Amino acid sequence: MSVEPVFSILKLHLREMLLILIIMN
Repeated sequence: MSVEPVFSILKLHLREMLLILIIMN
């Protein structure tokens, strides 16, 4: 199993979470 793809997906989710938090506030 390769770890790079999973890490990239996690990064994308982190960005979405941050955007949602900013919009909520």
